[in-house]
Amino acid sequence: MINANRRDGAVGMVQMLAHESAHDLLSAFAQQRPLVETRRTKLYPSPLRVDPRPMEGIYHATFVHRANASGSLNG
Repeated sequence: MINANRRDGAVGMVQMLAHESAHDLLSAFAQQRPLVETRRTKLYPSPLRVDPRPMEGIYHATFVHRANASGSLNG
């Protein structure tokens, strides 16, 4: 869901769209094959959150943050 009433201007909107696009892209990849080979019930420490997460969630968050940090989905 996109908040069209954001107050952080064009740059903020582009960053948000890159963030959401990264989620969508990785979700599409996950439809083809599993992203990781661990059980979803096993939890691991996450560098981005205080609560333990499934490895797929950690992978997903890392991918999305990397896309935001680079400002692109092209690498």
